[in-house]
Amino acid sequence: AMNITVPASTINAVDYNQFAAILTAGFQEQMQIAYTDSIKQKQTNDSLRNTLDSLRAAFKSIQSCLTQLCNNGHGANRHNGGGSGNSGDSNATILNTQDVTLSALANAPLLYQNIPNPFNTATKINYYLPVGTQGASIVFYDTYGNKIKTVELNQTGNGTLNITPDNLTSGIYSYSLVVNGNVVDTKRMLLQK
Repeated sequence: AMNITVPASTINAVDYNQFAAILTAGFQEQMQIAYTDSIKQKQTNDSLRNTLDSLRAAFKSIQSCLTQLCNNGHGANRHNGGGSGNSGDSNATILNTQDVTLSALANAPLLYQNIPNPFNTATKINYYLPVGTQGASIVFYDTYGNKIKTVELNQTGNGTLNITPDNLTSGIYSYSLVVNGNVVDTKRMLLQK
């Protein structure tokens, strides 16, 4: 008979009670994180829902105002008898049109734009001086603002200056109506040779 010697060995066993406790603690921690995240998500969702509700209310308010404005505009068109039979788009334009008449002030000096402009051989400048105007002149300036000529205006009412360029180069010139040392208006004229 043969004797076999087996070395002593240690057998480790798993303590399932302790392992279950570790798993349970981990599961509880994960559940707490998930719960916290779900609360944050709910708060975010509630905040977004409140913002969306506010935007909806604002949109409804704007929509109501626009509807009221549009209905008032269309109602005014029908009330004023647009007469064309259109649904209102062209009539709304008519309602927003104003007739304006411009007239010169009877007591104000006026300076008009030279005609033709640009010019090459001659041009005309019209002006108006009310009755009683004294000390009026039209002063001409070159491109650099240097005075090149002053023409005294002794007659009141409408007047015209016939301008002929002599030894002037092409460029932009200006002229001012001056009354009692005050510049009433300034215009520009373009000489093209």
